[in-house]
Amino acid sequence: MSAFQRPGGKNLNLERQGVSVWWQGLGGFELLNIKGRLRHLLSFEDPPIFLLLHCGANDVGSATLGYLQYRFKKILLEVNEILPNTKLVWSQLLPRIKWQVSHNNEAMEKCRNRLNRLAAKNILQGGGYYIKHPDLFPFSSSLYKTDGVHLNELGNNVFLNTIQSAFETFLTSDSHVYPPFPTHQ
Repeated sequence: MSAFQRPGGKNLNLERQGVSVWWQGLGGFELLNIKGRLRHLLSFEDPPIFLLLHCGANDVGSATLGYLQYRFKKILLEVNEILPNTKLVWSQLLPRIKWQVSHNNEAMEKCRNRLNRLAAKNILQGGGYYIKHPDLFPFSSSLYKTDGVHLNELGNNVFLNTIQSAFETFLTSDSHVYPPFPTHQ
């Protein structure tokens, strides 16, 4: 995993802020997997102070937008029930050069953007945090593997830098959105 091999290590150099990161990256993860995965993890660890959720892009195109929006809201309620004292952090669904379930990239991007707006609204209304990824965009092929779906090493470094900067901002300011200024996303 990229975080373990970079300067600052698996904690993204956040240990100076008193943060320890427990990575649980799973390929192909979907929104429906969250509740079961959290229950499993809580059998090994105490509830975290922050929970970063970065999943859902694999759901885009698998169901109607309305159903995905319903599922997202339901998952948020369930996560809040399981972890009532944990601060939720939503990391935007990332763009893709290619979507595996559709050749209509414009429709997939539109759905992704609508889900991100819904996520931002719901997470922020609940007192959580929202991470945007303005440096990752679908026409930047230098950041993606040849499959057009997954980030390459450079893309992963950009992604991890954003996560690190976001947590530094959240821990040292009143901002609940990173970056705290408007972006093109």
